[in-house]
Amino acid sequence: MLAEDNSLYVLDVRPIDCNLEKIFIKGTHVCPMVYLADWHKNIPKEANIVISDWTNKKSILAAKYLTNLGYNVIGVLKGGIVRWRDEKLPLEYRETSLAYDKDLCEKERQR
Repeated sequence: MLAEDNSLYVLDVRPIDCNLEKIFIKGTHVCPMVYLADWHKNIPKEANIVISDWTNKKSILAAKYLTNLGYNVIGVLKGGIVRWRDEKLPLEYRETSLAYDKDLCEKERQR
C-alpha cells in the first residue's frame, strides 16, 4: 500500500487553501504547486516519486514538470486525496493555516 511503502516519495502538491482541510496521506511530503519551482531541489534525485493532489488537476502538471527536470516520477495518485479519503485509506492530520509559505515548505523539507 502506498501509505506503507517507504521506497516511495509521495508529494502532495495541493493548493494552499486545500491544505486547510488538514488531511494527508501518512508520510506525504507537502509542497503546493506554486512553490515547486524552488522546492523541487529538496527532492532526492534518486527518489521514486508519486504525486497527489486533491483530485488530479495539479498532479499531472507537477509530474510533467519534475520529469522534465530529470526526476523519476513513477505515477500520480488516481483520484487524488478525495479517492484516498473516500476509500477510507489511512490518513493523518497535520496543523496548517493560510499562512502556508516557503517557511512551511522548508520545515517539510527537514521532516
